[in-house]
Amino acid sequence: MIITKENIASLILNPEKKFLLIQRAPKDDSLPGFWELPSGGIDEGEDMETSVIREVKEESGIDISNENLKLVDSESYSFTKENGDIKNVTETTYLVSLDNTPEVILSDEHVNYQWVSLLELEDVFEDKEDLIYKRVNRIFKQENL
Repeated sequence: MIITKENIASLILNPEKKFLLIQRAPKDDSLPGFWELPSGGIDEGEDMETSVIREVKEESGIDISNENLKLVDSESYSFTKENGDIKNVTETTYLVSLDNTPEVILSDEHVNYQWVSLLELEDVFEDKEDLIYKRVNRIFKQENL
């Protein structure tokens, strides 16, 4: 089966220019164990900004508002789920600038988190062709972070 989906993602940046990565649960049927930015689908009737605010809260427990959001990137990619389904995704990324480093409360979909600098990202992703690795580097460069 081929699934097409529109997603949002958030690059949540604290005052030290570290950003939040969360790790998918091993039981997840879509990219288990994968490190990612807080992200998810757009619910029916939602605009992208509302989806970002909801997903950030659901996945990390962090409250944000529209004033913190800046649309910074969009890309399309495909991957095959463990059940063989092909998922075509268009993902729009928002920069979320925080004035502190809040407590993170993970959802059941995730098992770990870390605040990392761009340099520390090198240690998280061995594969420098990884979409998250490339996207974060691209955003840091284009936004002069």
